[in-house]
Amino acid sequence: MHYYQFNIGDYQSHTSHLSDIEDLVYRRMLDWCYLHEKPLPVDFDEISRLIRMRSHSDSIEIVLQEFFVNGNEGWFSERVNKEINHFRDKVDKASKAGKASAERRFNGRSTDVQPTNNQEPINNNHKPNNTKEVLADRYQDAIPVATQSLPSIKPVVNENFEEFWKAYPKKTGKDLARTAFAKRKVNNELLQSMLKAIAQQKNTDQWKKDNGQFIPMPATWLNQGRWQDEVVSTSNDYMRGVI
Repeated sequence: MHYYQFNIGDYQSHTSHLSDIEDLVYRRMLDWCYLHEKPLPVDFDEISRLIRMRSHSDSIEIVLQEFFVNGNEGWFSERVNKEINHFRDKVDKASKAGKASAERRFNGRSTDVQPTNNQEPINNNHKPNNTKEVLADRYQDAIPVATQSLPSIKPVVNENFEEFWKAYPKKTGKDLARTAFAKRKVNNELLQSMLKAIAQQKNTDQWKKDNGQFIPMPATWLNQGRWQDEVVSTSNDYMRGVI
């Protein structure tokens, strides 16, 4: 689709709380989905590349979590899917109506021409020109036929994810985190490393400050491999005799 209807009032009523960057992220995601008539990719880094906003991962996560649904075909918007299917239905109806009109015009003209007794029969060296079929074929080539509806969406599942989610202290963006977790192909050994890192990082000043305000979103933590961070001990650790 190279055009879609945009309701300014409806858009502003649903996005007035977004920051300037989040608003730009959302508009680029919508444009990409409409232009390609399919969901955004499952891979988080690929989305960042496609909308040309690789340095704004947190804003991308926020927008995906609020306005899109995660499925095995990718991140999709129910509103976008509805508009795309409506567009395809209109194209399909126009194609059928056009072919029917072409057939009626041909049939109307063909009744005015009567064969004469002097008409020469077609021999084996000549092929009949079926004008009706030619018109139908040319019209069908001129107007694209609507494709099938968008594929059904099934949730992405990872059997180790729930254990990670239970341990991570910031319960935000679960679908995004599940996608990032699946991308890492976490086995039992890696899972244990993640759980150990979470337990250590939960005791740092950064994660404790302002009731956990500075704890990374779980998808960001996974995408950036933050379980590999070196944990810096605080002065309080020394005072308690931990170190």
